[in-house]
Amino acid sequence: MNFFRRTYWKFKGLQIGLGSNIQKGLLVTGNIKGISLGKNVFIGRNVELKIRDNSQIIIDDDVKIDDGVRIISANNSVVKIGKKSKIMFYSIINGGANITIGDKSAVAAFSMINSSLHLQLKNEDYMDQGHAHDPITIGRDILVGSHSSILPGSI
Repeated sequence: MNFFRRTYWKFKGLQIGLGSNIQKGLLVTGNIKGISLGKNVFIGRNVELKIRDNSQIIIDDDVKIDDGVRIISANNSVVKIGKKSKIMFYSIINGGANITIGDKSAVAAFSMINSSLHLQLKNEDYMDQGHAHDPITIGRDILVGSHSSILPGSI
């Protein structure tokens, strides 16, 4: 990683493990102290890490996050990506409740993992309805195929 880029992110408060590599275009919004990157993590170009409330994003050792990935943690949830896992191009992980991706697992390109959804109640305006949240657990050594959608409560 470029020395100046690493120094910039550490100065901002991002916890970065040794040997990690952050490419250009990382966008971090919200509480940066809620994000931790393990050792030897690769973050591709134009990745977004977004924290709302007192949530956390934990990216364990030897994880690869490809270009264009978006990871959001809200509602005091924890999004955890296990060791030696890979999140491939332009996938979205939206944690309104906890999301755990086990060690050595992969989320293939253009996939969506979403632990919250808008409610859809009759006789109420869509935008006035709340959300439903339910945790998602993806085990060890699992491949989530390209263009997949994983919905709240999936195990």
